[in-house]
Amino acid sequence: MGKIIFFVYICKKLVIKKGFNMKKLPCLCLCLCLVLCASAQTQQGIVKTKGRRATSVSAAQKGAGLSGATIQLKDRKVVSGSGGAFSFPVRSGRYVIQSVKKQGYVLVDPDVLTKQYSYSTNPLTLVLETPTQQADDKLEAEHNLRVTLQRQLTQREEEIRQLKRDNQISHEQYQQAMRDLYALQQSNERLIAEMAERYAMIDYDQMDDFTRQLDDLLLNGDLVRADSLLRASVNDIDSYIADIHSERAIQEAEQAELERRQDNLAQSRQGTQAKADHAAKVCYGHFVKFVMENEPDSAAAYIERRATIDDGDVQYQFDAASFFQKRGVTDKARHYYDKALSAARAMGQENQPLLAHTLNNVALLYPQQSRNNEAEPLFQEALTIYRRLSEENPQVYQRYVASTLNNLALHYANNYYGLSQSEPLFTEALEIYRALSEDDAHAFQPQVASVLSNLGILFDENNRFNDSEQAYQEALSIYRALATATPAAFDPDVASTLNNMSALYFRNDVNGKESVEMLREAADIYRRLATQDLPLHGDKLAAVLLNLAVQCNAYKLTAEADGAVAEALAVYRRLAESGRTQSRPVLALKTYEQGITFFQRDEMAQSEPLLRESAQVYRELAELEPDTYQPLLARSLRNLATVLDKLHRWEEGGQCYQEELDINRHLAESNPGQYNADMARSWGNLSSHVLYTGDFGKAIEYARNGLECDSTKLFIQANLALAHLCQGDIDQAKAIYQQYKGQLCDTFLDDLSQLEALGVIPRERQDNVAAVREFLSR
Repeated sequence: MGKIIFFVYICKKLVIKKGFNMKKLPCLCLCLCLVLCASAQTQQGIVKTKGRRATSVSAAQKGAGLSGATIQLKDRKVVSGSGGAFSFPVRSGRYVIQSVKKQGYVLVDPDVLTKQYSYSTNPLTLVLETPTQQADDKLEAEHNLRVTLQRQLTQREEEIRQLKRDNQISHEQYQQAMRDLYALQQSNERLIAEMAERYAMIDYDQMDDFTRQLDDLLLNGDLVRADSLLRASVNDIDSYIADIHSERAIQEAEQAELERRQDNLAQSRQGTQAKADHAAKVCYGHFVKFVMENEPDSAAAYIERRATIDDGDVQYQFDAASFFQKRGVTDKARHYYDKALSAARAMGQENQPLLAHTLNNVALLYPQQSRNNEAEPLFQEALTIYRRLSEENPQVYQRYVASTLNNLALHYANNYYGLSQSEPLFTEALEIYRALSEDDAHAFQPQVASVLSNLGILFDENNRFNDSEQAYQEALSIYRALATATPAAFDPDVASTLNNMSALYFRNDVNGKESVEMLREAADIYRRLATQDLPLHGDKLAAVLLNLAVQCNAYKLTAEADGAVAEALAVYRRLAESGRTQSRPVLALKTYEQGITFFQRDEMAQSEPLLRESAQVYRELAELEPDTYQPLLARSLRNLATVLDKLHRWEEGGQCYQEELDINRHLAESNPGQYNADMARSWGNLSSHVLYTGDFGKAIEYARNGLECDSTKLFIQANLALAHLCQGDIDQAKAIYQQYKGQLCDTFLDDLSQLEALGVIPRERQDNVAAVREFLSR
């Protein structure tokens, strides 16, 4: 049938073999790669004019972006911005474009309004054109097609006539061929209209090079080159399609095998998960059993085994972290909280409550690791989650909002953020707990009291006495009512609130008698509780007793104060003896402090055993942590030696001074330059000590050693002057007295009086001493 028939064949191949209707050749389609999304994602897009053919083959004139176009979707309307860009959220993974409008433009392909789209990472392209330009494009396409087909018709007519002239066909065959040709011409007219419509919708910007070149050749009637291009691309289309079917058959077989293997894998995973779940239950059962048997180390081993079963199980990691946090093992708690936090974040929206719980607990842990600055953002994130959850289910999550508000407020208060940041958070938490307690007083009255106590402390620290007293009073009233029903649970809170109120009154010099009574009641409560559980309540009992001692001393109740201190120290001793290692440093410190108190009251006999006990405990602690406790041991030894000298127990005093010197020498060797002042003080103390015992030569030697370490220690100059005076080095003594008279006159006179009282000054130096005293008294 010649080239006209071949042209129609090409069109049919493009339409039928590619599976599109006559309006949609593959080269003209808008091709989108769509990715389904289960959650809301943002679909990007652009509104533009068509890209169109240029004068050279395979080239195109780019379309222009259109701003101000309105895209109407089912649930929203968006407007294109600069360059024609727009975007909208896709929540269900699918969407429909209901209309695309811009003044003076029409939608080039109306079929876009009949499609259902899926979210894609590729931008959605919507093409608009002016009506005039669209009509011109259609007319131009019709003209080009008609010229091409007319040329083909004329050529075919001449071929048929030549066949008749050459007598290769009969007259009847000639007539039939001409009738067939003209009938085909009428069919081509219909084809021209359809193809012109289609070509007017082409956006050359979205065509690949092959399709653009083919369309240009076809539209310009260059069918020979179009045929060459097609054959170069696919020479045997039937074989090519057969290969496609073969490849698809192989892929389907592979897919079936993959699905079978995936089913087997899924079943295997289910079996493994069942074993893992059972192992977790067994580990947790052992954990609970050992907790109940008060064997924390064994319990810890099993809660860790459970955690290792699945790093991605938030609950497993959270439970392990929480257990170690309660035991004070902060490093392990942090390790498992980090895993829990990572797993919870990986779950996205699936387990927001557990994520918030983890954030809150990690934030509570950070201050124990000196990471206060990292806690606030975690509290804030947890609070944001709880507020969102509370909007959906207030009955469940309001309590967590209140708890996190309270924790964040405490964080601000403990880190000196100020009243303005802490008070609103405490107040909001209190309001929530009050509302919750109206429906369930048993569950939420304790929280009301707890927040009131926190407010009482905050107001007290900010000198708001009346507000603090009111908050404490209400909290105490609630705790007393709760303790009446459940004393074991709430007696500690009663005692703690009494202690805080007493401190408020004492600092503000209000209700002194009532303040002491509060501490007595608190001490009675803690005594009773400590009898039942000393490790849990002993520290608080001792702390209240020491507070009681301070107030009793202030109100001249000296005997009660001393009794309270003695009882507190006895509690610390019992705690230390029970194996509580953290109680030993406290025992050392408190015995030292009370020893100093007796020393200041000139009660050396009471001071000496306490300072000796302090030194002994520090000595034992220094064997384990020398860098921490050797300086404290040296301090205790120095004061103990001073007390021993005052008791005239010279040999023991000298031994203590010598031990202090040895410690400071060792510290100075390890830390050059850092302990010069301590070394000087040690030599000066030894110099004073041997003066009391009459060894003036040693006193001079020790004093000089001290001044070599630190010449600013003037009390050593006083020792040196007195030693020279007593040894008969009158000129050297006078030189020191003259140089430092203005600064050390009283010290010089006191030292002379002390040595005279001890009878240490040699008889032959009495006149010299008198002369010095006269000189100093002028």
